[in-house]
Amino acid sequence: MIIPRGRHEYPGYIDAYLRLAASAKAQNNLPLAIELVNEALKVDDKNPNALSLLGELELKNDDWVKAKETFRAANDATDGKDSYAILSLGNWNYFAAMRNEKRNPKLEATHLEKAKELYTKVLTQHNSNMYAANGSGIILAEKGQFDIAKDLFTQVQEAASGSVFRQMPDVWVNLAHVYFAQGNFALAVKMYQNCFAEVLLQHRLSNSSLLGSFDLGAVMQKSSSSTLQKKKRTADEVRSTVTEAENAVRVFTQLSGASDLHVHGFDSKKIQTHVQYCTHLLEGAKVHREAAEREELQNRQRLEVARQAALAEEARRKAEEHRKYQLEKRKQEDELRRLKQEEEKIQRIKDDMLILFCNFECPRNNGRATHMDLISVRIELKMMMGKVDPVSGKERKVPASVVRRRRALSSSDEEGELMEGQANSSPQRENSPVRQEESNVEEEDANLEDDEEAN
Repeated sequence: MIIPRGRHEYPGYIDAYLRLAASAKAQNNLPLAIELVNEALKVDDKNPNALSLLGELELKNDDWVKAKETFRAANDATDGKDSYAILSLGNWNYFAAMRNEKRNPKLEATHLEKAKELYTKVLTQHNSNMYAANGSGIILAEKGQFDIAKDLFTQVQEAASGSVFRQMPDVWVNLAHVYFAQGNFALAVKMYQNCFAEVLLQHRLSNSSLLGSFDLGAVMQKSSSSTLQKKKRTADEVRSTVTEAENAVRVFTQLSGASDLHVHGFDSKKIQTHVQYCTHLLEGAKVHREAAEREELQNRQRLEVARQAALAEEARRKAEEHRKYQLEKRKQEDELRRLKQEEEKIQRIKDDMLILFCNFECPRNNGRATHMDLISVRIELKMMMGKVDPVSGKERKVPASVVRRRRALSSSDEEGELMEGQANSSPQRENSPVRQEESNVEEEDANLEDDEEAN
């Protein structure tokens, strides 16, 4: 045999045995791995690495008593200074507390406390030991201190960066366990998928990933079941549930096809039960998805109808406002045009009056206008302004509003002309008989206008 010959040629080369034993362990060949470690111990029966590896193999082989004694021997061989040996003993106490057999609460608490003590001891010696920190987080989670455990796992995750992180996927699994225990299934699934993405994408399982794959399937099963039990679900939630149920069926189906389930403590019948249950969940989820998508489509259609109705109402309102605005604008323009026409008419009459007075000559009294002459001019002016009917010669009644508006429009101009006339006239002109006659006529005009306004 190659190994015995190598042992005789290189009797102190224990690492060769340990590496071969580790390879056999990875292939799940426990008997060969134990045999190789024993060969190494024949060279050095107090080698801490060989003793720790032997303890792990015995623990995996479900030989708890031997494993405990082996871990203690590894710890004693280094006078309690070897971190790996202390971690191994701490792991033994944790596994002893979590055994599937009927638990004794008092004994379980004792093992957990001992494991915590050993993990803390390692951290005291090496405060950057991520495995000890991870173990401490596990103990805290088992005691229900999820928030503290989550913070600790997060710190370990941040410390395990780069390539080192890929060598320690346990932190993802532990974070997933915490989220699962807190009912945060979405984050739990994400943590499991970060660790076991290869399982889902490449559809293959390795011996070392069976337990984690089972946990991933279990959390997706629980998440799907919880979503379907909700009274109100959105279409997106149901679609996500269908995806989770499909992945859970895939994981449990792959687990049921593994040949070494019993080695890892799995019951093939239990795995098959999970497959059937998740298949049932998947069928129900698809029915709910179809109903949710129909409801989602109907809601979108109702919203679209309401949106179109709102747009039509808004357009109608704006059109009505525009129509009213245009109508009011036309009314204002018509009123302004009418007022402008009246102003122009009054201005023309005033201009004609001025021309008439300037060109008027009386054949009597040496060209001076008498009272009767001014009355005749007044009547003629009123006819021009439309105040006197040219056929009957009777005065027309003018509405009071028109009279007031005419006064307002002409008052300023007449006042200016009057002031100019007074400045240019002589005192004799102001007291002359002609001026007196004009004053009488103006007074009569004012009285007539007052009468018209009163009527």
